Amino acid sequence: YIVTGSVRVRQGSIRLAVQLVDGLSGYQLWAAIYDQPIDKLPVLEERIASKVVATIELELQKAERTRAIKKNADQLDVYELTQRAYWHYAKRTKEHNNHALQLFGAAVGRDPLYVPALTGQAACHFWAGQCSWTEDAEASLRQGLRKAQDAVALDDRYATAQLFLAQSLLFLGRHEAAVATVRRALQLNPSYAGAWAFLGHALTASGRFQGAVQA
Repeated sequence: YIVTGSVRVRQGSIRLAVQLVDGLSGYQLWAAIYDQPIDKLPVLEERIASKVVATIELELQKAERTRAIKKNADQLDVYELTQRAYWHYAKRTKEHNNHALQLFGAAVGRDPLYVPALTGQAACHFWAGQCSWTEDAEASLRQGLRKAQDAVALDDRYATAQLFLAQSLLFLGRHEAAVATVRRALQLNPSYAGAWAFLGHALTASGRFQGAVQA
């Protein structure tokens, strides 16, 4: 994948153009233009950069998961198995969640130390518990907590693992630990929109409503 951009200054304004391209096919995955008054650029620069990074991250995830879902199952490596699993997970149905859990399990079976797959298992168990897709919702939440803890123990710099650890903690009633953990996710990835949204939920659950609005 290739990110390119350009900057043009004219009549007191600045135009920033950014695009994300598939390096193999040359297909443009995403593009955006930002027009800003040049005198406000120092204030807006960080905000624009964070927005671009967050958008590129989402577009890359979509591209990789679409690529993995199109390949034959017997051609998938651990990374691609995990991407296909996340494609199913994102559908947010019981059937897709169960299938994603099977694929994450297959990836972990090949590489027990692969943190994104362990994190995916945590995510599936969490959603199964939250949505009551199992007979024992609390047991599913606790299983999600254990998987997230395993993932964080292997790599505490992986923001997604921190987020799902925080979600499991919150729904098991450990509000302050959830807030602290999701803040850790945001330290690791300040552009993580999902973590910002969850911080608002966690702060609301802990009674800090004004902080939730700001998040």
